[in-house]
This record gives sequence, C-alpha cells and structure tokens, in this order.
Amino acid sequence: MKQTLLMILFFTALKSFSQDTTTIIKDTLIEGKDAIVFSNGKLVVEGQKIKCGRGTMTNGDFKFIFISRTAMVNGGLAIGRSYSGLMLDVKKVSKVGNKKRGYKYLIKVGGGNIVNYECEIADAVAVGEIILQ
Repeated sequence: MKQTLLMILFFTALKSFSQDTTTIIKDTLIEGKDAIVFSNGKLVVEGQKIKCGRGTMTNGDFKFIFISRTAMVNGGLAIGRSYSGLMLDVKKVSKVGNKKRGYKYLIKVGGGNIVNYECEIADAVAVGEIILQ
C-alpha cells in the first residue's frame, strides 16, 4: 500500500514539473483533405495558413523548414531568418518513413514565391519555428 502511494506521488510530482510538449497524436482526413492533429487539439490541414516563428540555428535561420530533404542531408538550403513572422500556405501533408525506423510528418508549404519548402512539422512546432493558431 505504501509503495503504491509513493509511486502515485512520485509520478504526480514528475508530471507537474515536466514540460507540456505538443506532439502529433494522429493523421486523418478533414473535409477530404489530409490533416495532422496535435495533442493540444490544434490542426494542420491542407490549404491552411501557418505562421513562421523564429529560426533556431545559431545564425537565426530555420532548421526544420528547408527547400528539400535531400538538399538538407547534403548540408544546406534551409530558409533564412527573413521568413520570421511570415505566413506560409500548407500545400500538402505527408507521412514518410517505415514501421521499423519510425515515421515523420512533412508538410509542403509555399511562401508566396515559386519555390515550395518542406517542413518537419512536429520538430518545427516543438521548437517554435512554426506557430499554430
């Protein structure tokens, strides 16, 4: 009995001091469009506008919003700090990966020019590069 009570108190204290991180809980369809649902109830749906926060790299550039994944692996092409505060259009929501290694959610966004960007949405939201409204 004492052991159970101590475990309950320990986990309650641990939860009260832990950070409230926003995580993806499911991907679904909303009105026929691909969507991602976060643990805080916020959504990312194709056609939605999302806001850029601040870049998290040392020079202020964005780490999780880039021109293409293959270019990012080869060392670059993340968007610059000038995108802070701008609104981006969500053009496509996709899930990449496999069951063994895990999945990652990517969104394709447009910033008002002819170039589309990719965004690792879960990581970008977690560090404040994307602000969901």
